[in-house]
Amino acid sequence: MRLGGLTYAPLSWRTIHNTRDVTRENLAFMVDGPIAVRELRDLELYELPLRSEAGTPLHDNQRLRSQLAATLAQARYTDCVNDGLNLREVNEIPTSRFGGMLRGRACWSHMLDAEALMRAVAAYCRLQLKALRHHPEPAAMDLVERLDVELTPKGPALPTADDIMALLSQPRGAHAVGIEESVRAEPQRFDATVWVYTGQTQSVALHDALHVHERPGSLAELCAHRQRLRGLLAHLEQAA
Repeated sequence: MRLGGLTYAPLSWRTIHNTRDVTRENLAFMVDGPIAVRELRDLELYELPLRSEAGTPLHDNQRLRSQLAATLAQARYTDCVNDGLNLREVNEIPTSRFGGMLRGRACWSHMLDAEALMRAVAAYCRLQLKALRHHPEPAAMDLVERLDVELTPKGPALPTADDIMALLSQPRGAHAVGIEESVRAEPQRFDATVWVYTGQTQSVALHDALHVHERPGSLAELCAHRQRLRGLLAHLEQAA
């Protein structure tokens, strides 16, 4: 997806040459090289309006240009647009080797007030979080197959039972010192690592499973993460 190439031409004529070069590289990626039978390559090019709602040229109005670019990008990836847009559909077939083309037009009815938009988003998120608090999602119990604990000694290891039996088999004077040291030794300390097995051979350490590597990008991802954590907690309680 490329947004606003020629839109910036009134600000700098070099934009035309830059857009030409980038478009040439994009088209080369589309048609050159081996392409799998099931692979779909598409190139989406979007331009922003050159004039405002009142008919005033945008020129160097960076604030309005940024608003147009942001709203277009956000609208393109909403569920309703993705559901209604079929990238395999074409409404124009040029006489070239670049295949079909889907030509569309983006329209802006009006710009929403930024503060009103933030208030609406905050109210929506508050309702969603309230629903999560009062109606938590069920735990995902099918993700964890088993738990295992790995103990790693800290410091010198104590003599094993076989070591003690080997000392006792020696003459009394020879094994007395070793037996005394074993009796007076401090309790052995261990580092414990809990391994979470999600498959027969696939495992992850508990502290890695609890760590969120990436911030959830949506409420659905957050709910799925909470389900996994609830399932993991249930398995830990059963193993306790």
